[in-house]
Amino acid sequence: MFEVCERATIRNNVCYENYGRGVYLSNSSDCQIINNMFYHNGMSGVAAVGVARDGADFGCEKDGRVPASNNVVWGNIFDDNCHPNFAPKDMDGRDEPWTTRPELIMPDVHEINTGNISDYNIFYRSPARPMPFWFGWHLTIFKDLVEWQEKTGNDKHSIIAQPLYVNPTNFDFHPAPGSPAIDFVRPRMGGAYEFTGKMRQLSRNKDNKPFRWTAGPFPFVPAEVAK
Repeated sequence: MFEVCERATIRNNVCYENYGRGVYLSNSSDCQIINNMFYHNGMSGVAAVGVARDGADFGCEKDGRVPASNNVVWGNIFDDNCHPNFAPKDMDGRDEPWTTRPELIMPDVHEINTGNISDYNIFYRSPARPMPFWFGWHLTIFKDLVEWQEKTGNDKHSIIAQPLYVNPTNFDFHPAPGSPAIDFVRPRMGGAYEFTGKMRQLSRNKDNKPFRWTAGPFPFVPAEVAK
């Protein structure tokens, strides 16, 4: 959780099987949430909100709000969050099951909640599970990725696809051959370093064009390199 602060870079984390959220960004601005993995958490993978605050003077409020602006959610993998095994068992604030909440929540539209963007993310949920997107705590609900893209402009390059890992049973989340995460993230917004602290590789494909950086915290390791 990062609250009433600014300029955080939250990158290359693996948040898995928590009963809460992967990242909770509360009334904070100018933050980057990049190249993380959110896997089977009980609540949303990322909840970034900018709500009215009572009982404190932070010196930056307008109409009781602390801004949530210019936040970037980019190059992450959201995999089956609000998971039935880890989600709260009671009903949420809508009197609906927690399992029906979004993978991603972004700040609601307000004059001080500006400049927020999400893109080049990979989303996946088990078959038959709904995957809405929200502004704020269900202030504006978009039923699916298509409506989210069309009405907000966010996640224009994001996809819904099963990520494919080397060995998820043992929590090895390196991309397996054929994973959609490979060659996916736009380079200029990619995190320069990956999970191990090494510089992300800009290798070249068969057409001698640079690979785009892989989504999530881990690099793709071709079989011939792994040997």
